[in-house]
Amino acid sequence: SIAVSFQVRSRPISSIVDLTNYVLIELGHPMHAFDLAKLEAIQRSIVETCRDITERKLAENALRESEEKFAKAFYYSPSLMAISTVKEGRIVEVNDIYCRV
Repeated sequence: SIAVSFQVRSRPISSIVDLTNYVLIELGHPMHAFDLAKLEAIQRSIVETCRDITERKLAENALRESEEKFAKAFYYSPSLMAISTVKEGRIVEVNDIYCRV
């Protein structure tokens, strides 16, 4: 096996950082240390910015399913069907049977 030695040439940052760097260099295994106070602050900010979007997702799914049902009923209906504007009476959409007549 080939022996590799490392030499640390950085200025000390803090005891914890120096210890984790030492473990990495001596044992070849990365080690992570975190400041609990900073983690708790980050966790609070994450919790504060998260919103429960369950209701919105349920509403979006219900709307999509409703639109799909309407489209199937409209386009595949054996009867002539058209969608028009109320004010002008302009035809906006027609189904296949309407086009065949």
